[in-house]
Amino acid sequence: MGQVIVQQERRAFPRHRVQDPVLLKSPVRAPNGITGTSTNLSTGGIFVVLDSPLGTGSPDGCAVELLFNMPTQAGGGHYPVRCLGSVVWSEDLPGRRGVAVAFEKVEVLDEGTR
Repeated sequence: MGQVIVQQERRAFPRHRVQDPVLLKSPVRAPNGITGTSTNLSTGGIFVVLDSPLGTGSPDGCAVELLFNMPTQAGGGHYPVRCLGSVVWSEDLPGRRGVAVAFEKVEVLDEGTR
């Protein structure tokens, strides 16, 4: 009989598949912002595939600001948020770069603020 190996999830927060537009700003690397698309979201962070590179070299450790629409827990709705955080790891993708950002502060915005 075969063995079943169960790997325990190492993430602190469960991930949810969310594909929504994101604007990422970084004072040094992208002061005007870079657009991208989220691929997953959790209480503690987000993974974003950027439409263009975030400067040269690794952005790991870089402070960032993210603007995007957070889905409601009930589903179907969204509300605009501004998140401050830092890039905890990054991944080179064909013609693009993906970045994992850990949230340090999340602020709900008024609809007209973005």
